[in-house]
Amino acid sequence: MHGLERKYGDHITFVRLSIHNPDTFSLQEQLGFTVTPEFFLLDASGAVLAHWDEGLSVEGVEQVFAGLLNED
Repeated sequence: MHGLERKYGDHITFVRLSIHNPDTFSLQEQLGFTVTPEFFLLDASGAVLAHWDEGLSVEGVEQVFAGLLNED
């Protein structure tokens, strides 16, 4: 994720949730955060646009990002 954050950080805000951080428990519950690692792509209103678990590929994530950012 760090490479994706460096590449897309000007357009996408990356937030890390830790299953051990009580400050993020309400957001974890709202998203249905159940395993780690688990990745969610949210729009500005908080709607889930995409969801990946440990089986995600960087290429797959980049395809979704590029589509949303209208990149080739």
